[in-house]
Amino acid sequence: MRPVAFDSTTSPGGAERMSENAHPSPLLALFEAAGDLALHLDSQGCVTHVAGLERVPGLGDGIQVGRSFFELFDDESRGLLQAALEAASASKLRIPLGLPLRAGWVADMPPHSSLQWQLSGYEAGGRRGIMAVAQQLSLAPDQVMAPALHDALTGLPNRQLLEDRCAQAIAISRRQDRGVALMLVNLKGLRKVNDALGVRAGDELLATVGQRMLSHLRASDTVARMGADEYGLLLPDMADPARVLKVGQQLLALLEAPFTLCGTEVHVSASAGAALYPRSGRSHEDLLLGAAAALKASREAGGGRCVLYDQEVRADARVALSIESALHQGVNKGELYLDYQPLVDITGKLYGAEALMRWKQGGTVQVSPALFIPVAEDCGLIHILGAWALKAAASGISRINQEKHTALTISVNVSPRQFRGSRFLQSVTDALALSGLPPELLQLEITEGTLMTDPESAANLLSGLTDLGVKVAVDDFGTGYSSLAYLKRFSLSALKIDQSFVRDLPSPKDLAICRSVFSMTRELGLRSVAEGVETEAQWHILRDAGCDAIQGYFFGRPMPLSQFASRVTSGLEPPAQPSHTKAPPP
Repeated sequence: MRPVAFDSTTSPGGAERMSENAHPSPLLALFEAAGDLALHLDSQGCVTHVAGLERVPGLGDGIQVGRSFFELFDDESRGLLQAALEAASASKLRIPLGLPLRAGWVADMPPHSSLQWQLSGYEAGGRRGIMAVAQQLSLAPDQVMAPALHDALTGLPNRQLLEDRCAQAIAISRRQDRGVALMLVNLKGLRKVNDALGVRAGDELLATVGQRMLSHLRASDTVARMGADEYGLLLPDMADPARVLKVGQQLLALLEAPFTLCGTEVHVSASAGAALYPRSGRSHEDLLLGAAAALKASREAGGGRCVLYDQEVRADARVALSIESALHQGVNKGELYLDYQPLVDITGKLYGAEALMRWKQGGTVQVSPALFIPVAEDCGLIHILGAWALKAAASGISRINQEKHTALTISVNVSPRQFRGSRFLQSVTDALALSGLPPELLQLEITEGTLMTDPESAANLLSGLTDLGVKVAVDDFGTGYSSLAYLKRFSLSALKIDQSFVRDLPSPKDLAICRSVFSMTRELGLRSVAEGVETEAQWHILRDAGCDAIQGYFFGRPMPLSQFASRVTSGLEPPAQPSHTKAPPP
């Protein structure tokens, strides 16, 4: 598509001119009846016909054939207006435009009035052009302070207007037995654009994203801006779940096409969640909650997909909310504690322990970490819990080392949100200062995914931990998507191969993977640790394959600190008979 070019002071050279006589009379009649004010624009955005100017007093003679449409609006609106005109030129859809007029125009307009535009492309008599139709809105004096219904940046409807239209669509659908879909789309990549190209480029991206989605949808659909990087889409007369998912995936694919901002090609991505009336809810509040829950599920699954709200998603959301409420109470009541699982070298000699967070709700009901850790991560409690776990684990092992004259290592898991927190490095420093534990005896366990979300920031933070003298291990190695090229850049001390590769030993494929990892860790100067060791046979296989250390039920289950201290005193001996008991989630 040819880009739309404008000159805000003079009309484009060589632009097509059209007088009233150039329009076929039937088209002219329709054109003049379209709204209070109607303009015809050529492909360059030049005004070629004006109708209804007398119906909008105050605009004077400023809107004339040969002038640029751009002259009506503030310079700050240039990017949005160009995107809207491009979208209208490329299709026959009506593109809404709620931009304010230039200050000079506003001064001449009647009090308490504004213009709301609709842009649409059409072709007639071999000519391709754009119709710009304006409706003059007048507010009563007591309505002047009413909240705006359009987003000031993009000109799109805002949350309030979307919710109002959604309620109307549901009322109509209830009478006509039709469906309604509400979709939320979250944009990923706005921050990198703002950081690299500036806020104006970010604003242009937001406006263009909205117009790009509008160009793909029907005239009856609504695209609204809901938040900083979130859009809401109302799709009336949409009852088929498969069709909704297809529209969602098409929109996401549309947003993956590059954007050109400040002469730079930019790529972004998005996630989407949708809810349907009446299957997902019978009010606009229900649909909004459902779409939000589905969007959350999409983002947690990695994004780049459209998820449809269903009862399972709803149940998960309610369970998470219930767990979050109980977790807050549990933190206040001191219901969370740490267990310690032995870490042994390949000969079976104890060299440390991993601290594992546990929660006994109400002092009686054991809640799986697989349930409450993600909830704590999502609601932000993980910062408090993580800082507490660091201090408690470091203090506990330091006390044992002083009493037993040992130098045992303590390993503590670090969640993604905790790792990226602004005070994480300080919380590690505080834990070392409080406990008196030598830094080299503290090992932090971080997953591959946490490191690879932002490798550059991760590398800088790991360097800071290394400067403190703290060790860092990659937990669950082999289950993420890390690039091996980054391993040489990260300041690491160990790789813990995931128990999924240990469980089926002596499977030839798993054994081959284990040997490769052990060989690589040796070459990199790292310690290799195998998780989930439950039998003597697995222990011997791992030993022969070149593993450095192991952890699992065969050498000890997670236990209270006092019991672990007793094991240090008595010595850790593996059971005489292999144990086949499967371990629960860590």
